[in-house]
Amino acid sequence: KADFHTRYPGQLDEVAVWDKGLSAAEITALYNSGSGLDASSNSGNYNSSNNLVGYWKMDDGSGTSLTDSSSNSNTATLKNMTDADWVDSNASFSGISNFFDIDNSTIGHTKEDGTATTFKVALRATPAPPQPAAAKEHYNKALDFDGSNDYVEVPHNSSLDLKNNFTIEAWVKVNDSSNNTIFDKGNYNNLFQTHSNGNSGLGYYDRINGWTYSSGTIPTDTWVHVAVVFQTGTGNLKFYKDGALLSSHTVNSESPTDSGVMNIGRQSPSTCYCNYMGGSIDELRIWNYVRTQSQIQATMNNPLTGSESGLVAYYNMKDGSGTSLADSSSNSNTGTLKNMTNADWVDGNASFSGSSDFFDITNISGHTKEDGTTATFKVALDA
Repeated sequence: KADFHTRYPGQLDEVAVWDKGLSAAEITALYNSGSGLDASSNSGNYNSSNNLVGYWKMDDGSGTSLTDSSSNSNTATLKNMTDADWVDSNASFSGISNFFDIDNSTIGHTKEDGTATTFKVALRATPAPPQPAAAKEHYNKALDFDGSNDYVEVPHNSSLDLKNNFTIEAWVKVNDSSNNTIFDKGNYNNLFQTHSNGNSGLGYYDRINGWTYSSGTIPTDTWVHVAVVFQTGTGNLKFYKDGALLSSHTVNSESPTDSGVMNIGRQSPSTCYCNYMGGSIDELRIWNYVRTQSQIQATMNNPLTGSESGLVAYYNMKDGSGTSLADSSSNSNTGTLKNMTNADWVDGNASFSGSSDFFDITNISGHTKEDGTTATFKVALDA
């Protein structure tokens, strides 16, 4: 028996009160519309909307007032209730839909120039919009070296004989400031390090010319782009940090060559087998010509295709697993990881843009109007 002590245990949504009896056809139309009633526009073509006394959509979402969306301002007050009592409503109820036409000519972020614009789109629940394709994972990976016995070995290839007019560049994130080897080949042919012999910057050594140290400081625990450009003559050996020239030096003799293997992350693979890299290396590039400062700056934050002229070896570290390190140049100087596991494939430099996929939008016709017309398109935004 119901009396004034009876309480409603459950949820209510979309309560409407009319001052006339609705016909079965009107009730059916209201149920089948799948959208809320708009008294001002007679949404759904309900002939009786002028007889709407009160309409509480329950869309307030918080507070102690319940808005009446009819024209009668029959606002209600919640009693003994809190914001916790505002809950998700019927998932199959679409609510009022707002759609916006998109002008094709003003859509931004569809090309590499990064042109930007702002627009809003509300999608109709039925028919459901097509499911987007799975996002393409952009592999911006790096190799992390433990500073103890991790390194990569690359077999000898004549393309790796770097005697004169060459450039070595990479992104590095070193853990400490102690002889972190980026690259060397054979018996001290082309040793490139950070923090060599107590110095704070970069160092280059070969067994003919000896040590050359840069000015400046390479930070620890921070991704930094480093490069050395070797050419005999006055002021022609140059060190770069993040595309900025650190210092220029003079070398009078070409670097030596031999048939020894190349190592990434370990010094002198033919003799001392020492001074391992403690930290991460990404985007190691070796060129057989002198790169200018502007050329280094132009590509340091972007991936290469691998077909660039003069590119001897290119390790973009996107393998992501396994014990092989692919050379993305045309020379197939594939490396083998030594004493390393899948755990040593780590996230690369976050500021490096990686591969970017952009799609031009030439025609938009779906889910932009109430007719529910569908179309499928993909957009990738530049970070």
